[in-house]
Amino acid sequence: MPQWLSTAIAIMVSLGPFLALIVAQNFKLNTIMATIKEISAKVDELQATLDAEQEQIKAAHEKLDAIIVDLKTQIADGGTTEERQAVLNKLQVISDDLKATIPDAPPEEQPQS
Repeated sequence: MPQWLSTAIAIMVSLGPFLALIVAQNFKLNTIMATIKEISAKVDELQATLDAEQEQIKAAHEKLDAIIVDLKTQIADGGTTEERQAVLNKLQVISDDLKATIPDAPPEEQPQS
């Protein structure tokens, strides 16, 4: 057997465990990357669902605000001053509660770490 062939075989035999380790690590990396892609897709889906829910909440908030304004206008035309004030106070409590439940400004994004 030629010397170069013996040397090549000896090198391949000595590198065998190292190459096996590289192949195993590559397999693990591919598995991790596939998992990350799956998680990323689920996060995108979650964000789309959240965006849709936020739009529905915003629409409900705007509708309730419009109803409160309309009721305040109607109240201004009837009842005694005390009755109107009592109803306006109730509407203010509802309006404050609504604003506390669903703030107008979106929350600040937290920095990614």
